[in-house]
Formats: sequence, structure tokens, C-alpha cells
Amino acid sequence: MQFATVVESLVLEQRHGMAIYSDDRRVRQIARQMGLRSFGTPALLEALVQRDLLSAEQVCTARKRLLRTGAWGLRPTADKLSEVAAEAGFRLTTGLAYALQDRFAWREDSIDTLRATIRFLQLSTTLRPIRLSHGSCDFSTR
Repeated sequence: MQFATVVESLVLEQRHGMAIYSDDRRVRQIARQMGLRSFGTPALLEALVQRDLLSAEQVCTARKRLLRTGAWGLRPTADKLSEVAAEAGFRLTTGLAYALQDRFAWREDSIDTLRATIRFLQLSTTLRPIRLSHGSCDFSTR
């Protein structure tokens, strides 16, 4: 059933020249390989700001929500990752773990992703010391 929906979307785009909106990277990749246009939520948010249909603050709120829920492809800055981590009390949430493990970001630009991850870790340890526990021993980075 899901595959049929993807195929129908691709056929409609070919017939009517409409871009495919999907947050599934594989669907967008297939569309682009076929020479079709496709986009996901980050591009949609950017277009809405450019057309003055959303404010920059609304887009920031939407991107943070996507980040908290584990969306990939957002390319968050270290500051944004730290902000989301601080909101969660510096606990590793599912959304934060997904952001740090976004394999597409790592493949696309591993150096930039590594820099952002290291900066995020630096900011996080500055904002709140990391406490590790192992049995009855506590270790601190401070």
C-alpha cells in the first residue's frame, strides 16, 4: 500500500509538473533520480518564510519541535542542539540522539557535522557538567 502511494505520487508529478512533498528521504531521492522535483519540511518552512507566510520565530519553533521529535535533515547548529538539550535537563532524549546520529548529515558533510557535534559537546559541558555513574562511584568532568 505504501509503495503504491509513492508510485502514484511520482506519476502525478510527472504528469502535472508538481513537486513531491515528502519527509522520507528515500522517496525524495527516487524522485530526484527520475529528474523530478521534491522537498521536505525544512524546505517548506524556508519557502513559507520567504513568502512572509510564517515569521522567523514560528519557523524556529517548528524546527525545534522537529528536532525534539527526532526529525533528520535539519542540520541544527551546536547552539540549537545545546538549547534543546538544556530544555531536556541535559538528558539524552530520543530527538537529540537522532540529531547526533543523522547518518545523512554525516555522509553529506562529515567535517561540518563533526564540528557541530564537538561544539555541542563543549557547550553542553560548559552549561552543565556531565556526571557519569558506575556502580557506587561518581565521576565528574569538573
